[in-house]
Amino acid sequence: MIRMGRVICSAIMAVIIPAAAWAESLGSLVIVTQAPDAVVTDSDPPPVNPDDVSDNPLGALTDVFRGPDSFSLLLIGTDSYGSQISGRSDSMILCKLNRKTGKVMIVSFMRDLYVAIPGRGSTRLNAAFVYGGAALLRETLSNQFGVAADAFIAVNFTVMVDLMDRLGGVDVTITRAEMTQINYWARVYYRRSGLNTSAYGPLNTYGDVHLDGAQALAFSRIRNIDSDYQRTRRQRDVVAAAFSRATELNAAQLALLVAENIGKVKTDITLADALDLLPLLLSARGWEVETFRIPADRAYASRTISGMAVLVPDLKKNRDLLRDFLGE
Repeated sequence: MIRMGRVICSAIMAVIIPAAAWAESLGSLVIVTQAPDAVVTDSDPPPVNPDDVSDNPLGALTDVFRGPDSFSLLLIGTDSYGSQISGRSDSMILCKLNRKTGKVMIVSFMRDLYVAIPGRGSTRLNAAFVYGGAALLRETLSNQFGVAADAFIAVNFTVMVDLMDRLGGVDVTITRAEMTQINYWARVYYRRSGLNTSAYGPLNTYGDVHLDGAQALAFSRIRNIDSDYQRTRRQRDVVAAAFSRATELNAAQLALLVAENIGKVKTDITLADALDLLPLLLSARGWEVETFRIPADRAYASRTISGMAVLVPDLKKNRDLLRDFLGE
């Protein structure tokens, strides 16, 4: 009998891979740590290999397979193009599937959170992936907010767009202002990717719309019409929409989706494990999706530290609220 942890693993694989990379890159702020030589810029990030895949063929999932109740996955979106998944983790989203409650819980961790990164002092949270890959980011989230991801998936702009298209796109609700921004950022993606911008088919309606990969990425990057808080809300909307879309596919379609695309991402989940468990994704159809954001409202302070505009979290409040949200 297949253990429930494996069931949840397969569900997460098919749902989240296409929705994880929506980091905002152009105009990003410089990351500065307390160490004078630890400066990260758009053009010259310090070299790091963020591929922390374990030699164990089950990676971080070994213990999860023994636990029947829930599974959590850290989604990491980096601000890069092409085949290399590197750069700042400007999107950091924890997704937890809970078998007992039949819920999917989606939590955004904002990139400007000012936290202590092991071995690096205190700086913005999105520096952790640059310095030490998924392992350091997961350690930081565990130390600061008391959450542990059972596995991770990291993608960049290019991979996200391709995978979203292969999923068939997503359905979301947008405003007129968001429609304009989607068309702008989608053309930016085309241009930065060496594509002909005249080939882009712009959105000309708003309300309930269907987005292709480039448009879903663009939607996830919008912040200048409101704030970074709303940007993370849009990202959670895309994740939820991708989950809904994935549960509409049949087992054969999902198996093909994973088999063709797992090699494009950074993850500690293997193809063999995902394919073995994929047919049981349909058990998640109709699950309720709930979303949350860290820092929570009234649980942080906006500060300028060492020239950085940051969000200083009240760690106790955020830990308590996050524990309550996740049902832990």
